[in-house]
Amino acid sequence: MAFYVDVLASQRNGTLYIGHTDSISRRVWRHKTHAIGFTAKYGVTTLVYYEVFQTRAAASTASGR
Repeated sequence: MAFYVDVLASQRNGTLYIGHTDSISRRVWRHKTHAIGFTAKYGVTTLVYYEVFQTRAAASTASGR
């Protein structure tokens, strides 16, 4: 199973959000439908970068959480 670190933005030079997940497609869908608190508040909906990791621990460490 793959794990991902994702970076989303509200707009160019806007608010950034860094997170990690085991399903990048589900994660982006939840952000675009404003299902997540911080990102809904600040309009963070655009995926700008993601990276794949072998373990949840590696993804968590890379995302800073």
